[in-house]
Amino acid sequence: LAHHSLGLTMSISSKSTTTLQGSWHRRPLATRKKQHRVSKPPECNASKLEFPFEDCSSQSHRPSRREVLQLGVASAFLACIPESANAEALLSCTAITPDWCEPGFKRFSIAVNGLDVACWVYGDLKHSTQLPLVVVHGGPGFPHTYLQPLAQLACDGRPVIFYDQVCVGESECVADLKRDAPWTLTIDYYLAELADVIEYFDLPEKGYHVLGHSWGSVVAQLYALRQPAGLQGLVLAGAISDAQLYKRAQEDFILSTLPPHIQAAIDKAERDQQYDTELYAAIAEGLTSFYTVRTSPKPDCVQSAFDNVNEQIYTAIQGPSEFTIGGKLKNWSITHKLAGIQVPTLLTNGKYDTMQPPVTDAMAEAIPNVQRQLFERSGHMTMVDEPGPYNVAVQDFLSSLELK
Repeated sequence: LAHHSLGLTMSISSKSTTTLQGSWHRRPLATRKKQHRVSKPPECNASKLEFPFEDCSSQSHRPSRREVLQLGVASAFLACIPESANAEALLSCTAITPDWCEPGFKRFSIAVNGLDVACWVYGDLKHSTQLPLVVVHGGPGFPHTYLQPLAQLACDGRPVIFYDQVCVGESECVADLKRDAPWTLTIDYYLAELADVIEYFDLPEKGYHVLGHSWGSVVAQLYALRQPAGLQGLVLAGAISDAQLYKRAQEDFILSTLPPHIQAAIDKAERDQQYDTELYAAIAEGLTSFYTVRTSPKPDCVQSAFDNVNEQIYTAIQGPSEFTIGGKLKNWSITHKLAGIQVPTLLTNGKYDTMQPPVTDAMAEAIPNVQRQLFERSGHMTMVDEPGPYNVAVQDFLSSLELK
């Protein structure tokens, strides 16, 4: 991408607005293939179609009549690419991230509760004059890969630390979580895990910031409420502090806008607790492309995250439904405690985020020293949908804290 600048508006809790300017570039991350949450379309016979797909080889996925009717001829034809080529994402997270500079990284392995947690440090942690940013990924059960655009902050001199929570991505796991690592199915474990990562790099003595996205915002809020030594700033991206408020906002702002027959299909799946049907998966995938990540097709780092979800952790903590909330988070709420967050906080979300206004409004009212930023073209993964503006906003916020 050519270098360019974008303007964006940051709304501050004082109701004033600030226009930010930024410019940007790019870079790659290894992906590993496991099992996607949404099943692949069924194989079918191209010879039954009424238009030419004869060029599809026997090794290709041949689009079905149903796929063609649903997706259109042009989109369905993309499925006619040989599987070896189809395995490569059409978009790269490094290509869509402006000002990517190949900052380089080092990989570490940190023992937590007897299991190794994989960790990556981008930039120069030892000599940088800027405080490091520790990033807590979402899910629960998604690896950190989709957050790759945030590594561009290291190009501006800020070290960025990513890690995969235990039993996710490249971190170590056990065969039977309930039997051998039951703590991975609790919320409290992830606070201790974050604390161990921070302690490993001696960050309490040097100072640091924390960014938590989605489920990671749950961990980040609870961690900040402990008022840990060295924490200077907090970024809560696509955040949640009240599960039932989130559920009501989903119903009022998202589900209620869907066609009645789609609402009925979702309601039936919820009543019957049947989340593994082809129809439910198709609806979830469609809504994902509008509310979760609007960059479609999914870039490589995002697809890698979806391909490597730990379903057992996801279901235990978030619940099996894509449209409500269950598991350990079902009745979770800490909004009434957020006044205890003592560090400056940046609260970000996308205009089309799954975290709708009532969710973020409640948090903004409760956190004492908060700034807000809405990204007009983004879904839940703002750092993917608008990586340039997002990185500028985060860097400007953190830098402003370090100048004081």
